[in-house]
Amino acid sequence: MTDTRIYSADRRQCAKFLYRGSFGPKKGQIDHLQKNGFDAWFDEPFSTPPTFHLPKLKDLFNSNRNYTKWIA
Repeated sequence: MTDTRIYSADRRQCAKFLYRGSFGPKKGQIDHLQKNGFDAWFDEPFSTPPTFHLPKLKDLFNSNRNYTKWIA
């Protein structure tokens, strides 16, 4: 396996990676990638707990009784 930390010292390579691997870097993401490395960038989304949209959707429907206009 390639050592993915090799390129994390090069800011341009980090920016290029984020443009290709996401929707583009947001403020602070290049610094974060340089500090933590590429492996951590891949591990972070998989280590966060899942969020579920169904409870939020039910709350939205319950708060607005006229939701039938949204359903076609």
